[in-house]
Amino acid sequence: MLPLGSMMSRRVLLLATVSAWLFVPVSTRTQSGTRYVDPADPTCGAHSPCYLSIQAAVDAALSGETIQLRAGSYHEQVSISGKNDTGDATEADRIVIQADPAAPPGSVVVTPGTARCTHAALRFRRSKFVTLRGLTITGAGGQAVSLLGGHNQNLAIHLERLRIVGNGSGSCDGGIAIGRGNPHTLIANTLIYGNGRNGLVTLGADGGPHYVVNNTIHGNAWNGVSVARGHEVFLVNNAVTGNGSAQGSTGGRFGVRRDGATTRQSGEVHLLSNLICGNRLGEIDGPALDGTDAGNLTPSGTEGAGVSASAGCDTAATVYADRDGSDGVPDTADDDFTPALLSPARDRGMDPRTLGLPASLTALLETDYSGVPGARPKNVTSAPEPRFDIGALEASAPDHHAPTVIFVEPPANAHVRRTVTVRAHAADTASGVTGFGLRVDSQALSAILMPTPPPPASSVTAAAAMTTTSLPDGAHTLRATATDRAGNSATTARVVIVDNTPPTAQITNGPGGPAQATTATLTFTGADNLTRLASLQFAWRLDSGPWSAFSTDTTATLTALGPGTHLFEVKARDLATNESATAQHSFTVSSLRVIITSPAGGAAVPAGLLLVRGTVDTGGPEAGVTVNGIVAAVQGRVFAVQVPVTVDTTMLTATVTGSNAATASHSVAVRVVGTPNSVPALTPTPSGGVAPLAVQFTLRGITLSRVTLDVDGDGLADFAGTSLQGQTFTYARSGLYFPAATVRDGQGGEFTVTTVVLVEPPAAVTARFQSLWNGFRARLVAGDTSGALSYLSPAIQPQFGQVFQALGAKLPNIAASLENLVVVEQVDDLAETAVARQEEGSSFLYFIYFRRDGLGRWRIEEM
Repeated sequence: MLPLGSMMSRRVLLLATVSAWLFVPVSTRTQSGTRYVDPADPTCGAHSPCYLSIQAAVDAALSGETIQLRAGSYHEQVSISGKNDTGDATEADRIVIQADPAAPPGSVVVTPGTARCTHAALRFRRSKFVTLRGLTITGAGGQAVSLLGGHNQNLAIHLERLRIVGNGSGSCDGGIAIGRGNPHTLIANTLIYGNGRNGLVTLGADGGPHYVVNNTIHGNAWNGVSVARGHEVFLVNNAVTGNGSAQGSTGGRFGVRRDGATTRQSGEVHLLSNLICGNRLGEIDGPALDGTDAGNLTPSGTEGAGVSASAGCDTAATVYADRDGSDGVPDTADDDFTPALLSPARDRGMDPRTLGLPASLTALLETDYSGVPGARPKNVTSAPEPRFDIGALEASAPDHHAPTVIFVEPPANAHVRRTVTVRAHAADTASGVTGFGLRVDSQALSAILMPTPPPPASSVTAAAAMTTTSLPDGAHTLRATATDRAGNSATTARVVIVDNTPPTAQITNGPGGPAQATTATLTFTGADNLTRLASLQFAWRLDSGPWSAFSTDTTATLTALGPGTHLFEVKARDLATNESATAQHSFTVSSLRVIITSPAGGAAVPAGLLLVRGTVDTGGPEAGVTVNGIVAAVQGRVFAVQVPVTVDTTMLTATVTGSNAATASHSVAVRVVGTPNSVPALTPTPSGGVAPLAVQFTLRGITLSRVTLDVDGDGLADFAGTSLQGQTFTYARSGLYFPAATVRDGQGGEFTVTTVVLVEPPAAVTARFQSLWNGFRARLVAGDTSGALSYLSPAIQPQFGQVFQALGAKLPNIAASLENLVVVEQVDDLAETAVARQEEGSSFLYFIYFRRDGLGRWRIEEM
């Protein structure tokens, strides 16, 4: 360590040297913006403006702009000429030429591909405030970077985080050459190795100051650093090792060479905390050391003031973790100059932030070649305070902690099927993740890693497509294992349930036969090998409509059902989203409707014959209506019937029965008062028939003295007298009539009684029976004897069943030959019809009789 006085004098010297950097005016010409370069993509990944060459972008660049180089190989020489070449240019005008920060490290490569010494890869001429950052430069015939001097000199050129390897030749310097002048050149966090002649050389009679901070300069053919007389150079925290690889001694084979000087000149070369070891002909040559130098390490420590010994530092394996890189070949782009575990470069650098450089450079000084912000300093030797390493790369602190591993998907205990994405995340902020794998049980999954190590990454995501169909249904264990660079590993596990077997669905309850209701509720259930019933979900649909959303409900209520047959379907879904085959249930909503309109529900009605009226929708011509078992007269959509009621009668129920035995009903509650003996009855004979219809009326249950009869129920008397006997009334027009008789008895009492007369038009009657006849014939022609028998009265069905069976195959032809019928007469519940038939040249007339049954339906009674 330097004495206090020496340290103070050194800081005064440095502060004086950099003062010009600290006080500069602000330019008013500064631009802002980015220019993009991609050697293969003319759109630069949809960025603009875009250039195919670095040179084109440099030529177009304005003060304060950034030139961003996308990943790729750039086969060109670049001349940075005349940039910011004005008298009032300042730091605010700095132009930055850099590798795309999003590109993988080392993926932006400049390789000119020429063997001429004069062809530097990147040449600076008369430019000020320009930064070159993050490039790999290789294969140049001359220098990787050349800063011309004299009247072409530059100002404040920054070379940051470069990898300069394999440039130059036996007759050409291949690293960085700095010509005369070039004040405030800064070279930081850069790898310079395996180049022809000198790694870093200054040329000309004078120049600087130059700041060479935290670089690794290794294995170059001549000298690591060659400083010409008159140049002021600050060498701080540099690893200058293994140089002088070429045979011979011309030009020197040293770590640091003071060229062309016989005496040390004050304020020229400043050596501060450098590791200068293993250089073939010596570590320091020429007058370079004085009392202002400090903290330098060499194998022997005998070179002079400010140098101490570090035994074994002349062996590359002692200094660097992996000198030859993963390919095992030296001087290639994968060589790793990270300090080894016991490297003398660890925690031996000075704090460059105390040099008095501008505060704007602090972030640069706190990073290393990797570009990770805050990479420096790290405490890797358990020192009281973190210290800077020597060289371009900062060693990581000892890592005793395994990576953190978590599963992203699928969720724990998830039910999965078919192909499922398995995704996990590993993080290690110490040495970084170097390996990451996924398994199911003992089987490795083919995982894609983002990003893909190497290099180690602080965060890695692994994703794999797992095919579950090769696994048995049931529980399986997923495992994600990550390993960091220090060899620590961590595994996390997650159980999932593989289920490729669909559930089953079953409808347990629903409408049976034809139903009148327009609302129906169905219930259903399901079963699965791995999903509990409570977790099964169901979806349903009606009549091939859209499916409902899946839910755990096991009932469905259907509303506003229209007449006809309906198909209800349901399917089950388990936790793995397997869906069952559909379960189906068919049911019919009848078109039959019947409503009692009179009396109203809850009405008080007199005992005796009660006129009940209502509306009906028969759904077809052949349907009958009864009220409490009494057949009603029906005309169109209206029915009426007289029903005997007593005080015991509490309910009136109207029932409509269709030809297919489907029924619908409607009930109203009534309260019956009085006794039936006190009420007379009016009886028509006949009560129904075809217009014109002649009817006689009889009064029963009363001894009358006078009667007034309203035959058509229009409120006007059609007859008045002492008796109805022998009186005939003719209904000329069809209709449903409600005749009313007002009766006065011998005691002066007066009563009004009504009845019902149905008069139908001839055409409607003919149509009804012809329709029944046609249906009967059609069933016979089709060979449907059971269907044909349903048109017959139950009393004759056995007889004709035998006849149909006896006729066998002849029956359809015989039925087809049957003619249409004609209605002879219909009176009350009996109708006579006839069919004409030609047999052997003679006409025969066959009579067919229909009778209305107890449900109000017409059936063939005899033929």
